[in-house]
Amino acid sequence: MLLLFFVILLHKSYKTMNRLKYTAILLLAVATAANCFAEQTDKGKALRLSLQKQELPYGKDVNFVTGDNAATYRYFIDFAAKHGIAYIITDKTALPDDVVEYGKGKGVGIITGQKHKVAKAASGTIAAQMAGEVQCESGIRELPSGIMEYKNNAECLDFIAKTPCEWDETVNLDADGATAMARRSGDEWYIAVINNSGKKPMTLSLPLDFLPEGEFTVISFSDGANAARQKADYRRNKDFRTSADVLDIALAPNGGFCAKLSPGHILNVKNEWGMRYAEDNKRVKALPASQRRVVFIGNSITEGWPKAHPGFFTDNGFIGRGISGQTSYEIFTRFRADVIDLAPEAVVINAGTNDIAENGRNYNEDRTFGHIQSMVELALVHGIKPILATVLPSAGFSWNREINDAPQRIASLNKRLKAYADEKGLPFIDYYSALVEKPSEALDNRYTKDGVHPTADGYTVMESVALPVITKVLSDD
Repeated sequence: MLLLFFVILLHKSYKTMNRLKYTAILLLAVATAANCFAEQTDKGKALRLSLQKQELPYGKDVNFVTGDNAATYRYFIDFAAKHGIAYIITDKTALPDDVVEYGKGKGVGIITGQKHKVAKAASGTIAAQMAGEVQCESGIRELPSGIMEYKNNAECLDFIAKTPCEWDETVNLDADGATAMARRSGDEWYIAVINNSGKKPMTLSLPLDFLPEGEFTVISFSDGANAARQKADYRRNKDFRTSADVLDIALAPNGGFCAKLSPGHILNVKNEWGMRYAEDNKRVKALPASQRRVVFIGNSITEGWPKAHPGFFTDNGFIGRGISGQTSYEIFTRFRADVIDLAPEAVVINAGTNDIAENGRNYNEDRTFGHIQSMVELALVHGIKPILATVLPSAGFSWNREINDAPQRIASLNKRLKAYADEKGLPFIDYYSALVEKPSEALDNRYTKDGVHPTADGYTVMESVALPVITKVLSDD
């Protein structure tokens, strides 16, 4: 077994004090049977992470190979540089010169020969481990092997790296059987809850009356539905709350919850609201009208379409404006930049999948329908012909397995969209009926690999349904 221990020290300069204070994050990567496998190679026996050759969040590949960990160190040096971390401390007594020089080039120091102890918090769920970083007083932080599944849990790693090391205010919260606190740094608040009841799950309702007036964006990490058996199972959520609200929390055995609360509505930078297509929109505006006749706006399903079948768009004068992970509200906020300002003849609106999957907040059909309705109304005001499209079928979502009624939610929203289209005389594209598999109401496995996104063959089916509707719209005076 190969163990690699890291301590990463963050440094801060203080306006009121002429000194540097360093705070450490201990990164523990354990190559065990759970996350690695052994293989015989020409160079002898090697241990390699099971996610080798997959895309890692910072574009690096990590190989845990006996006697040569240079790639691993470079990965963490890049991570430290990305997050403004000053030092990496390792228990290794010496490192290759090229690794040390790489660190200098990135502005990251390396201290060798330092031992550490593994914290007890490593036994909890990922959400509990993250909560422990917020509650931690010493500044020594640990990322056990569960979080070190970089491909799946990069957002957890980022959350911890950006968690403050000093606090302006701490409020202990009433939570029988759990340790719960709220901590403030500047105008941002963090909530951390750890289940101390042993092997028992528990639920809590935490009043947010410690918050000042106004609305807060809440980014939270909670125990997933299977966290009792798989501590790496977690759920990320985005919501909006005020001091009058109560936060309902479900904790797995040895589970936890943590959240960051920022004042106001925070735009989803990860999904690049209004920015993804800024440069390309300049190009599209300069095209003749025949080459920008229809804009397709939506989520990852729309985003993947021009990549799978670019000719369908270029040959027909269609423009793709999809962004992965976006909800109807996020799509609505960029409707002006990505549709109205391009002045197309028509727009195909396909939204709702990520609302139903609860990518940002709890699902509310009225709210989702309202966002789609607002996009239709905006298009009509600006002389653009709106074309509504159904949400694609899906039996569930791999990134949120707690949603167990996806087919019912999809059917209900689609029925409402169809009724609205009929009432207003709007053209309507029924992707659902062409792609659904009966009786499961799932996306036909002939047209998908993950149950949500179409393959190239799936897009071919969608084109056969969409093109006749669009052609008729464009031919009408």
